[in-house]
Amino acid sequence: MNQHKWEPTDTEGHSMACEQCGLHISMYEAENWDEHVDGTCTIPNKDDSQAPNRIDAENIIMVEFTRTVAGVPTMEMVALCNKRNISEEEVISIIKEGREDRNVIIMHKEQYQNVFLKP
Repeated sequence: MNQHKWEPTDTEGHSMACEQCGLHISMYEAENWDEHVDGTCTIPNKDDSQAPNRIDAENIIMVEFTRTVAGVPTMEMVALCNKRNISEEEVISIIKEGREDRNVIIMHKEQYQNVFLKP
């Protein structure tokens, strides 16, 4: 298990980022990762099969998209979710409408690659 120290990334405190690895998550999503009162979250390592929140890769929906500002592409993003909780069509709808959903984790593509794909 890795300890992640969450810091607010917006003035409302709805969005957080880990100061150690840069993983970005909304407060609603952080609740899914057993957020503790002291501001640290325990997130399973990708190879930790004993982690209580572990989800098998075949149950994950990943949607890649590019965030735009005023019609200009700004950054490549990834949305992840457990397909038992939500459909891919609903994930796409959430992205297009800019809604927050506790079942969907949205992060920068580079952060996804650093956190989940590194050996």
